[in-house]
Amino acid sequence: MAVIGDRLQVKAARGIVTADLLEGFQYHKMMLITLLSTKVDLNLSEDSLEAIEERAALIEYEGGLERITAVQLAVMNRDALTT
Repeated sequence: MAVIGDRLQVKAARGIVTADLLEGFQYHKMMLITLLSTKVDLNLSEDSLEAIEERAALIEYEGGLERITAVQLAVMNRDALTT
């Protein structure tokens, strides 16, 4: 998986990327782009990922920021979620 501009590129053998997996990529596209574009610890638990998603949604809607910016801020400040 790679980031090209604002797009995700997935290279896999035929049949590996199922419809469900593709839907997951689309749903989490902004977070995947952010994680692949920045130097972050990718060893995150599912709870941490959900917390980042929630924080990004709050930043996006309450702060009026674009989704990509909100996700970047949430990822950069993920340590604040555990304190």
